[in-house]
Amino acid sequence: MSRIFDKAMVSGRKYCQNYLIKRQNRRVSNWEDAKFQCERKGMSLVKIDNMEEDAFLRSFLERENPGFNADGWFIGGKYSNGRWTWSDGSPMVYQNFPGSNRFNARAQEVTNYAFIMKRDMVIARQYCQKYVIKKHAFKSWKNAKKECERIGMHLVKVNHGAEDGFLRTFLRRENPGFLADGWYIGGKYSQGSWRWLDESPMTYQNFPGGKRFSWNAQDVTNYAFIMQGTYQWGYVSPFGTQKLGYICESTKC
Repeated sequence: MSRIFDKAMVSGRKYCQNYLIKRQNRRVSNWEDAKFQCERKGMSLVKIDNMEEDAFLRSFLERENPGFNADGWFIGGKYSNGRWTWSDGSPMVYQNFPGSNRFNARAQEVTNYAFIMKRDMVIARQYCQKYVIKKHAFKSWKNAKKECERIGMHLVKVNHGAEDGFLRTFLRRENPGFLADGWYIGGKYSQGSWRWLDESPMTYQNFPGGKRFSWNAQDVTNYAFIMQGTYQWGYVSPFGTQKLGYICESTKC
């Protein structure tokens, strides 16, 4: 996972995460082998920085790996010399072992390796998601859509709560002092229903009051955005006065 400042977009922030999920590999029999195989591909065993990323991965594994017959997936955590660290040497601040940090004491003075345990949850799948956050280029929703398409992306589609939480954490961390009202996303209300740009229904929503905004919006066109401050969703008409940036997304890193 990497975070890259895009010099070509002085008001934007690019975030790219690239996960390669391998279920079984006869060449990989232990954590060190898995680490080597990742590095051979120019990657690293995953480092999980926070609960949102953990939930995002969990949701992806459950969705993309039905029927997985092994015990789980190695991640980049290693316990040695009395503490958990990631493969880059940084301390494992966020943990999700059963019983919170109880495994620290149980691991004792031996080397242990962390993995995500299978839960009734198989194929090697590559998952890549890239976000570009534009914060000061205030445009209409249609212009924001065109700008994303111009750089080979599209306004973000938020598929579930885990992705929403992941975006919320990223926006909070990377946009301190943002003075506008929020960021456009790819949701559009028209003819009585919310849909994404690919015309799929907006199954997951984070408007205040649940899905109440669907019928409050009435029979006019409205566009969804993530609100600054609360990070819940709002909506705006084509004639709204809100100052909004936008979030572009691509699954081609």
